[in-house]
Amino acid sequence: MSREDRYQEILRRAEARKQAQEKAAAQITLSAVLDSLNALDTLDDVRLTDRKGWLCWGPRAFKGRDWVAALLWCKPATYHGYRLLTAFGIWAIAQENAVEVVLGTKQLPYTAPFYEAEAYHKLMREGFDTYYSDDGSPPPEGDRLYSARYDADKRLEMRDALKAEIRRWANQGS
Repeated sequence: MSREDRYQEILRRAEARKQAQEKAAAQITLSAVLDSLNALDTLDDVRLTDRKGWLCWGPRAFKGRDWVAALLWCKPATYHGYRLLTAFGIWAIAQENAVEVVLGTKQLPYTAPFYEAEAYHKLMREGFDTYYSDDGSPPPEGDRLYSARYDADKRLEMRDALKAEIRRWANQGS
């Protein structure tokens, strides 16, 4: 390897490290937004008390390049209910100069080659990615129940609005 090649490799690695640090800092900011909205605890309350006739797991944190989420995953409490999972949660999504808070759902079709109930129910406690091909990314526009630009000064009002929408969703029964 020539000196020039070695120098270029060092520059490439330094740039990659800088980008990784920027991504980590952005995810810390997004996580702080969800924390200020009490996302995980609110979703845990729904999992424990609402959604009659459904099995729900979570909540758990997920993260991507420009988003962080707190998600529940639910299915009807029937034998064939596993065929379509509903991911429900709160996402903090980085925008140019702001953070968008989104409450929404995603329908995830079963993608594993076969279904074995005992293993399914054991592994679903940890996450849904074994059986459903999804990384927890934000839902499409049409599946968003609430969307607002995050304002730290109005976080309590946002928290109340999110709780109201979550209750409405939980009481729908679907």
